[in-house]
Amino acid sequence: MTTSSQTSSNGTDPDWDIVIVGMGPVGVTLAGLMGRFGHRVLAIDKEADVYDQPRAIGMDHETLRVFQQLGITKDLEPFVSDYKTTEHRSASGEVIRRFISQEPPFTLGWPPYQTFVQPDLERVLRAHVHEIDGVTFKTSHTLTDMDTSGPLTTLDIHDTANNTKSQLTARYVIGCDGGSSFVRKHLAIPFEDLIFDEAWLVVDVLVGDGVDLPDMNIQYCDPARPHTFVVGPKNLRRWEFRIMHGEQPEDMTKDATVWKLLEPWLTPDQATIWRATTYRFHALVAQAWRAGNTFLAGDACHMTPPFLAQGMVQGIKDATNLAWKLDA
Repeated sequence: MTTSSQTSSNGTDPDWDIVIVGMGPVGVTLAGLMGRFGHRVLAIDKEADVYDQPRAIGMDHETLRVFQQLGITKDLEPFVSDYKTTEHRSASGEVIRRFISQEPPFTLGWPPYQTFVQPDLERVLRAHVHEIDGVTFKTSHTLTDMDTSGPLTTLDIHDTANNTKSQLTARYVIGCDGGSSFVRKHLAIPFEDLIFDEAWLVVDVLVGDGVDLPDMNIQYCDPARPHTFVVGPKNLRRWEFRIMHGEQPEDMTKDATVWKLLEPWLTPDQATIWRATTYRFHALVAQAWRAGNTFLAGDACHMTPPFLAQGMVQGIKDATNLAWKLDA
């Protein structure tokens, strides 16, 4: 374990060893890991609280081992479920491929994949990491400017709840602030486009008791409208629908449109729509993930289409990779 009292090359002490911008799962995981290594960590987020709707829905055994290291897996149990067998089906319903979920005992200690409810996972993660010595959270705090020209990075912070401004210094800064990352844009790091760009509608539904739905994940390979069905924990079910040429994304989230798409499975009296939103499914990678002592992690430096649910998983791996290297 390293000490948190190292000084910069010109002898000045930073206010913080690490400042993390963005308190999603990636940023908070990194804060927890660096706190456990004994460093002084500040994590800020522009929002006042956890985003209260699901986004990521799947995680793998590597993510679970990181969460085990942070001591949160027991408290996550109510919000996690087994990943179901997955089928790819043709437009006529023929099974093209079937991926059968692994049965216990698990050779790598945890199931290869599980589904989860993101708002609940984030609340559990924040609660545990907040208790680690040296870790401080500040919500409703927005990064407005950075000066990376000196041995320490100077950050201008706006406390939007109290409408006050402050300035602080850090040895390292990590931008975990999503696809529209302020940190990446400030560093003028462009994205490389991997030539995948599609508009999709994502619908999260809380189904009522006794509703007969498939007990497996299904990728419907229908050229007329590719779509996906995912079984989440408890009564959470997700559908993803490709938005086809000529359709307007803003029209797709209207209740009448959503229920028309869900008609083969559900009627409005059988379920509640938790979230219906459109996304650009991108494949983008930042051309650099580091500039001096400033780093990017998660969606700030790579964005993947959600197929196979790798977005958050890759971000957690970023956090793990960065943590031991920064500590060293």
